[in-house]
Amino acid sequence: MATEIVTKDDVIRALDGLPAESLAEVRRFVDFVRFKSKRRPAPLPAERVEAILRETFGMWADRTDIPADGVEYVNGIRRGHRLDEFGLRSDETRSH
Repeated sequence: MATEIVTKDDVIRALDGLPAESLAEVRRFVDFVRFKSKRRPAPLPAERVEAILRETFGMWADRTDIPADGVEYVNGIRRGHRLDEFGLRSDETRSH
């Protein structure tokens, strides 16, 4: 899908064609887009996510009900063992 190039002038021209009662809705949408763009951090590379998981999982090292390897534990959850308890087979590790 090609990215459409839109300038501020394009947006202003489009706004000029709207009835005055629509401007409040447009303003709310602009505020939403501004909020959404500020809260989206850059995604971490997969190897960094795995390293963080391995570092932080040590806080549960004394638990015997979960594997010592945090990655193994999370992958087990993603395979859906919790959903399996309800009879819903699931494997979130597979790409769809």
